[in-house]
Order: sequence, then structure tokens, then C-alpha cells
Amino acid sequence: MGERLKKAQAIAKKLTVTAELDLIASVHGGKLRDRDVVQYARNPDTALHARFNWNIKEAAYEHWLSQARELIRVRVTLLPRDESGEEMVRVRTYMSLTTERGEGKYRRTVDILRSESLRKQMLEDALDELKAFRYKYATLSELDKVHAEIEKLLKNK
Repeated sequence: MGERLKKAQAIAKKLTVTAELDLIASVHGGKLRDRDVVQYARNPDTALHARFNWNIKEAAYEHWLSQARELIRVRVTLLPRDESGEEMVRVRTYMSLTTERGEGKYRRTVDILRSESLRKQMLEDALDELKAFRYKYATLSELDKVHAEIEKLLKNK
């Protein structure tokens, strides 16, 4: 471990996770890399340490689940945009609705669209994602028109 990182860890003994992330970034020229966070978190005296699963078997299984979720998420299919079927759009083949996310459950998008209750949940999830987009990019004035349209859509919900 680098001498700069050891000094940073000594300073951060009582820091919060956010403060530790800020410290790691400052040690690395303002850039925060996942590998630097893991290296720092290996120290059990840090706040970050408790945020990781250090049991190799459990962590491997969690990683495999993450890989499985990624494999599921990247599958796409073409579906008709509306009932006319004139325009086809690329969509995820499988979707995870927020009401089932903790279960690691995915449903075929076509099945969600065919069910009134599941389709309603999909729409609620989409609106929540638009809210998240708006907060994430609120400081980009170039997106003001997009943000305004999102606001209108959310108000008409």
C-alpha cells in the first residue's frame, strides 16, 4: 500500500463514508476509482470497511448474482411501439419491477405490458426513474427543457 494512502487512512479513522470517499479522491487527483476504494476499505478501522463483505465465498456468490443480473439486463428485443405495430422499438427483454426487486425477480417485458397492474407498476417505476434523472442532472442548464417536460409529466400523473 502506498505511503500516501496509509497517511490518508490514519487521518480518516473517524470519518464518515462520504468523507472517506472524498479523501480517497483527493489522494488520487480528484478521481475516485473502485479499486482505490476497495484498497482503502481493507483497513478495518475505516467506515468503508463495514460496507464490504470480506467473506470470500459470500462475496463470490454476490458477484455471481450481480453478473446474472447484468446478463438479464442487457438482453433486448423488438416490440411494437403501439397497437398499430407500424414502428418497432428496442426494449429490454426482461424487466425488474420495484415491487419485486428484492426478490431478484425479472419478468418478460411483453408479459408486463399485457397485465394492467404490472403495466401500471412499470409506469410508476419509469416516472421514479425520471425523477432520479432530473435530480442527477439538475445542474445542467442545457437540459432545462427536458426537466420542464419531466415536471409536466409528473404533475399530470
